[in-house]
Amino acid sequence: MSEQNIQAANSAAVLNPFEGFDGQKIIRRIIGIWPIILLFIILGLFTGWLYLRYTLPSYLSSTSILIKEDKKSSSSLVDNAILKELTAGSMNKSVGNEIELLKSFDMMEHVIRNLEQYFTYKTIGRFADRISYQGFFPINVSSPNIEKLSRPFTLLIEKNGDKGWFWRVDSTGTKRNKIVLGKVESYNNIDLVFKSVPDSIGGNPTSPSPTAFSYKIDVNPLVATVNYFISKLKVEQVSENASVISMELVDYNDERSIAILQELTREYNEKNFIDKNEVNSNTVKFLDERLRIFERDLKAIESKVSSFKSQNKVTSVTAEASQFLQQAGEVDMLKTNQKNQLNLIAALENELITNRNNPTLVPSTLGLSEPTLGSMIQEHNGLVLDRERLASVSGPKNPGLLDLDRQIQNLRGSMIRNIASLKSAYTAQLNSIISRDKELSKSLVGVPEVERNLLEITRDRNVREQLYFFLLQKRAESAIALASSVVDSRIVEAPRTLGMVSPKAKPVWVLAFFLGFFLPVVYVLLRDALDNTVGDKAEISAHTLAPLLGEISFIRKLKKRIIISDGDRSVVAEQFRSIRTQLEFTAKGKGLKRILVTSFRPGEGKSFTSLNLAASYTLLKKKVLILEFDLRKPRLARYLELERKDGISSYLSGKSGIDELIQEVPGYHGNFFIISAGPIPPNPAELINGEYMDSFMTELEKRFDIIILDTPPFGVVADPLLLEKYADISIVVLRQGFTLKSVYSEINNRFSGNSDLLIYTILNGAGMQKKYEYAYGNYSYGYGYYSDVELKKRFSFSRITNLFRI
Repeated sequence: MSEQNIQAANSAAVLNPFEGFDGQKIIRRIIGIWPIILLFIILGLFTGWLYLRYTLPSYLSSTSILIKEDKKSSSSLVDNAILKELTAGSMNKSVGNEIELLKSFDMMEHVIRNLEQYFTYKTIGRFADRISYQGFFPINVSSPNIEKLSRPFTLLIEKNGDKGWFWRVDSTGTKRNKIVLGKVESYNNIDLVFKSVPDSIGGNPTSPSPTAFSYKIDVNPLVATVNYFISKLKVEQVSENASVISMELVDYNDERSIAILQELTREYNEKNFIDKNEVNSNTVKFLDERLRIFERDLKAIESKVSSFKSQNKVTSVTAEASQFLQQAGEVDMLKTNQKNQLNLIAALENELITNRNNPTLVPSTLGLSEPTLGSMIQEHNGLVLDRERLASVSGPKNPGLLDLDRQIQNLRGSMIRNIASLKSAYTAQLNSIISRDKELSKSLVGVPEVERNLLEITRDRNVREQLYFFLLQKRAESAIALASSVVDSRIVEAPRTLGMVSPKAKPVWVLAFFLGFFLPVVYVLLRDALDNTVGDKAEISAHTLAPLLGEISFIRKLKKRIIISDGDRSVVAEQFRSIRTQLEFTAKGKGLKRILVTSFRPGEGKSFTSLNLAASYTLLKKKVLILEFDLRKPRLARYLELERKDGISSYLSGKSGIDELIQEVPGYHGNFFIISAGPIPPNPAELINGEYMDSFMTELEKRFDIIILDTPPFGVVADPLLLEKYADISIVVLRQGFTLKSVYSEINNRFSGNSDLLIYTILNGAGMQKKYEYAYGNYSYGYGYYSDVELKKRFSFSRITNLFRI
């Protein structure tokens, strides 16, 4: 055989576990294990039923709110100056910031505290408890200091007929404490107060009832409870073009989830309302301080006017003075308004400079005619409120918080520069008005001094009155804005339950069915694909150069070592007859006389094959001899229940003659003989290569028609290789599902290395594994060689797994 063919055969012998995909074979394999698949499907469906029956159902509740956009609402009020000023304290909201506020720990903590959801009420079930809402049971519990709880515990509430209600800690067991409504009980560092719920399904807890009643209350730490509900809450913007926020909460009780969403919405609106009125409140405080100053000055000047009139006996002014007073009033109005603008700007500048490093809300513009500055103030207040919200839910190093600080500082700098420009412009306008006032005052030269002094005092009073009334008007407007504010959000969809989200019955049933079907199928196919043992005859023929003589079926129970006899028509007996016939048609034809039988490793059925092959030749009236060349661990003589101390080792060592060693196997009419191994020698290989071996084989060929050499496994010792020169043919016994696939390359190497020797293979235990679709029996007849204990364990395990051979 060429070297290329040998290399190709060896490469074919190195099997890919996933090669040779055969769809029909896989289908037949699956059909072959249908009882196991059916059993797993039933188990899977039963498991699915248990899951659906005892898993706590989860419900999805949702709500949505609309965040109103202030720009749109204020833009429709362009022609109404007062309403413009009333909306000066509002700010445009960022939907993203509102989402973070709704998901914040502080917001959820307020909700959990208000609803006392750190108490979980459960009805007691046979296999699983069910969560109920607080008002479901006649006795509820509260704790004023729940924040002190560090680890959870469970209360068991029991009613014992007319004796009343009792509580005990479920985990600790026996101690029962009578419930006294309103009394403070202490446990695990917290105070517990039990209270009645008369409208619950259990009725009034104070009314006597002989019926026993019990339920559980899980008491959980506040922080853990808040984090749990935050993890179950989903808040997101409905779309990029809409300022609508949807909130979804998954919980084990739909009533509880609806209550949490309602309380979360109410808490958010309350927080929003407080934030919105903060600017107007600051404006009212600012105006109250200014009004107190002007009211004090106004009283002083009224007193001065009255004293002047009384002292100088003046009750009124002349017509000329009245005309001057009327003209001067108009100038005074302009001067007052201008001074008021300067005062407001100065107050704003002082606040911005004083709180440069600690930005706070800036009072509204109060009629400031500069639209740019008003827009800056509105934007500034919005950023400050956004910062306060974000600071409540994040740390000082939060990137968003730092960015807001940067924006606020930049905006305050721009406002200071804008105010400086406005002060210069307003001062110039005021100087112009003062010049006009001086020109007007020259017309009073002809008016008597007393009357002129009265006019000056009256002008001063009128100016202060105008300024006082202006501030009083603005204070009233700000108070109206504070009283008439509404929240900047509106409920689009009230909290409602969307139904149970888990467990879903249909997916569970489908998953249970497919798992029941695919688990055994995947296991079997994967095990088959990763199996590194010899398969069927098609595989052997495809990966070895040595021809296959035949196969021997798997036998459930082996009653005797030699199963072939005259008149026996069993499947295995016919298979040995077929192998015998195949041997007669090998390359050397009828000249075949010496047959060497070996295997790759112990336990592959080599000796069983030797005995039955010898017995099959006796049926042809041939004189057959078996040579037990397994000199290290002989078994054949013992299998045949023959006793002889001397054997092959005795002859090869020159201690015995041939006639002394030959033993007849009874029951075969003088046609079946054996020469046992004899005493175990220390040097079996040296004896086989010794001076007596050639004469030994020559003498035996003269006396017998067929000589079968039962040798040790060639994968363990080298004895079979030494004996090959004395054989006409070498038979390698492979055992299905036991012999390793690495034997293929070994056989190919032997086949190519000895061109004078015929090498054939026999497949033993065919059909032991159902994946090869060839079975006549149900038991293995291999035996151990050098590790009896290991093999006995293997067979013991095989007897167990035989019930489900897949």
